[in-house]
Amino acid sequence: MKLNISLNFHSVFVRKFKGGKPGEAAISCTFYTGTDKKALKEQAFIKIDNSIEKLKLLNISEQIETEIKTTTTTTTEMDETGFVDYSKTNKSTSIDSNNYKEHTAEFILTKDLEEKILKSENITFRFYFGIDESTYTVSKTDALKIKNFLKAVPK
Repeated sequence: MKLNISLNFHSVFVRKFKGGKPGEAAISCTFYTGTDKKALKEQAFIKIDNSIEKLKLLNISEQIETEIKTTTTTTTEMDETGFVDYSKTNKSTSIDSNNYKEHTAEFILTKDLEEKILKSENITFRFYFGIDESTYTVSKTDALKIKNFLKAVPK
């Protein structure tokens, strides 16, 4: 089973079943930051209501990406009679580029964490990029999607 969800970072929840029994849920995360952001730290946290639990991030990687946007504008002029001569057009092209860093990591939700999430009212994740923290509070709607994913069984 798989759940794609954006919690202000992109995440994919995956669970495999063996013999009809659910395995642990594995979550892949992708974060987009400025190129000056430090590497993602191995330790993160999940706050479930008032309980704070450690998460160990696995398979951490980062890469710099470049997004290039090209815009071409074509303009024509109307003569004094009100007609447009399409053989006389002006084209201008602008190119903008944006560099950013893509950080990826994975973590496992233990059965204990799953049980706490299923009973929770509030869920918050905290990740560290060097000494800078990034905190993501899960909305009620997204929390419900996660809970439904954790309860689901294949038919």
